[in-house]
Amino acid sequence: MRKILWSYVLVMSCLACQKPAPTAANEASAEAEGLGGADPRQYGVLFVQRAAEYRALCHQAYQVATDRLRAILEADTVKRPAVILDLDETVLDNSPYAGWQVKNRAPYRRETWQQWVEQAQAEAVPGALPFLKAADSLGVQLFYLTNRHERGRPATLQNLRALGLPQADSSHLLMRTTTSNKAPRRALIEREGFEPVLLLGDNLGDFLHLWDDKLRQKRHAGVSKNRALFGRRFILLPNPVYGEWLGATYQYRHDLAPAQKDSLRRAALKAASLAP
Repeated sequence: MRKILWSYVLVMSCLACQKPAPTAANEASAEAEGLGGADPRQYGVLFVQRAAEYRALCHQAYQVATDRLRAILEADTVKRPAVILDLDETVLDNSPYAGWQVKNRAPYRRETWQQWVEQAQAEAVPGALPFLKAADSLGVQLFYLTNRHERGRPATLQNLRALGLPQADSSHLLMRTTTSNKAPRRALIEREGFEPVLLLGDNLGDFLHLWDDKLRQKRHAGVSKNRALFGRRFILLPNPVYGEWLGATYQYRHDLAPAQKDSLRRAALKAASLAP
C-alpha cells in the first residue's frame, strides 16, 4: 500500500506546478469584493467562531461517527476498514482566514490562502481529535482527502502533526492537483484493498461526485435519493461560510459582479407575506 500511495504522491508533486482549476467553494468567497454593504460571509464566520451551537453540531457529528464506527467494527464483516475525511472545515478550522477576509474586505486569492496554509496554525474542528484517536486505536486506516494543492503538503502535515492527529503522514494525505473531483482518489483507496466504512466532510462532494457542479434542484434530489446514508455512512459537518451550496445559488457563475450575486442570493430567499 505504501509503495503505491508514495507513487501517487510523487506524481502529484510533479503535477502541482500546473495551474489548478478554481473550485466553486473557493471562488464563492470572492463575492464580497466591491460590496458597499455588509460582507455576506460575516454571520457565517461568527457562527463558526462564536456560536456554542456550532461546537455542539460538530461534537454531535463526530459522536455519531464514533458510534457508527464501533457498530461496524463489532459486526466484524470488514477486513480492512478505512475512514475518509475531508480536511478543511471537517478536521481543520480555517475560519481565521475567513475572518481576515471579512475584516479586510478581501476576496479569496490563491496567494493569501497559501499564506494561511503555510502558517500551519489551523485548529482542530471540535470533536475531530477524539474521534480520530479512537479510530486509530481500533486499527482503522485514516485517509485525509483534501482539495488543498500539492504545494501545501509540507505545511499541511506540519499542521496535522502539531495538533496530534494520528496517521499524519504522506501515505495517508491525498491532495489535489488538477481537479477538485475526489472520486478518483477515493477509488485509489479502494483499489488498495481498503473498505471505506465512513466518509466525513462539510460538502456533499466529499461523499459522492454526483453532487459536484450540480444546480440546487439536482443536489436536493441527490440528498433525497441517498437520505438513508446520512448518519450511517456519510457524516456531514456544518459549514455556513462557503461551499457548493453557495456556488449552486449562483448557478456556478462565479464571474458575476458582487451586486449580481447579491441579487441572486435575495431571489433565492423564501419570504413570508407580511404587512409592513
